[in-house]
Amino acid sequence: MTSSSGYAGNILWVDLSTGGTERVPTERYADLFLGGRGLVAKIYWDEVPPGREDDSLEEFNFTMPLKGDTAGNPDAIVPGPEGETFARKGMVVDPGQFEEMKNEYYAIRGWDVRTGLQKRARLDELGLGYVAGELDRQGLRA
Repeated sequence: MTSSSGYAGNILWVDLSTGGTERVPTERYADLFLGGRGLVAKIYWDEVPPGREDDSLEEFNFTMPLKGDTAGNPDAIVPGPEGETFARKGMVVDPGQFEEMKNEYYAIRGWDVRTGLQKRARLDELGLGYVAGELDRQGLRA
């Protein structure tokens, strides 16, 4: 296998549902995106759906009490206000509070609260105004 600028020359897409695979030449990305992180960021951007519709919790999070954390925290102990800890075991997520937190999260980042998409002004503040056109073409900017 010949290496080209640190890449093996191909990306292997694997469909975990069907077991199918597709080999994609790295040149499609490598000249446009610097380094492995840039390459992965582009692939993530292309493959993961954006916006509010995908920023939701499944219904069971609102209706099924938490049974505990299986990763060594059986009582689901979490930090609380003023450094106090408490157990989340048996609790559920309040849908209204979740939406409120999500809205605050988007607002703090300068995203459109209604859609969860980037705003032009915030992109400009971050020195990323040059990507706004591409986002517009893909319908991914508020």
